[in-house]
Amino acid sequence: MSSSPGVEVGRVAASAVVVRRDRADASAVLIVRRRARSSGGAAAPFAGQWVVPGGLVAEVDVLRGQDRDRPEVARRAAARELREETGIDVPTEALDPLWVLDSTSDGGQRYRISYFETCLPAGQRPMLDRTELEEFRWVLTSDAVEQAEAADLDVPPATLETLRRLCRRDVAGDRSRW
Repeated sequence: MSSSPGVEVGRVAASAVVVRRDRADASAVLIVRRRARSSGGAAAPFAGQWVVPGGLVAEVDVLRGQDRDRPEVARRAAARELREETGIDVPTEALDPLWVLDSTSDGGQRYRISYFETCLPAGQRPMLDRTELEEFRWVLTSDAVEQAEAADLDVPPATLETLRRLCRRDVAGDRSRW
């Protein structure tokens, strides 16, 4: 995993990129749209935007003596957030590290987000946590990038960069996970 050097980060987060193979030459990824307001009425980070499931590293993810920014802590957070937000349950070992990106929400909060990838487990399907999310959809990476660049899909910069990287990988023919 890599990160952007020299960026001051306020919060540590983790996201799970859930992939399914829809065509021989492309992957579909699960994206979710955040609610405009949290259940408490406050503006939520990335409110109304499409993102991959994820959230902040919580105390429950940190084992005794570990730092919040350790890769294994982020992996536990990604698995927990995926389960909480979509009902998709994967063991932490099924989450492969992709990269680390820095992002800033519309409210100016800075995040360092660790991205992990997993395949949709057989027999599971997304079921949204409606307190945080409005909807979900499966999108081909190439279609999502095209829609986001045309401003037809509202995604934060780190999500767009993740989709672009996944799209480039599809174009390059990397089928190592399939």
